[in-house]
Amino acid sequence: MLIKLSRLKLEVSLLVLSFSWVLFSYFYSFGQEPDAFFARSGAVMVLLAVIVEFRLNNELFKVMQNNFYGNSSKVKSVPSLPPRHKIISRLAHLFVVVGTFIWGYGDIIF
Repeated sequence: MLIKLSRLKLEVSLLVLSFSWVLFSYFYSFGQEPDAFFARSGAVMVLLAVIVEFRLNNELFKVMQNNFYGNSSKVKSVPSLPPRHKIISRLAHLFVVVGTFIWGYGDIIF
């Protein structure tokens, strides 16, 4: 497997944490000022999702670099990404988009 499952646990945990933070701030913001807490949770979601994307891309870059510049003189085939890696990467990208929307328009949603 390209990336160890234990390595992906951190990325999944960060995405779950960001989603949980947004849900918590959404329910906490009821009855408060419109610009109180929910809109700022989008920034946390974007930050954690970008960290996940960076970590996944960095790991892929390391594997590709070892694959192309390894000890052998022949260039090996390009590694394929496992389905878990693709799903987590796409979910992180979706969180960046949703978090940016919440960050920009979260005060209007209430």
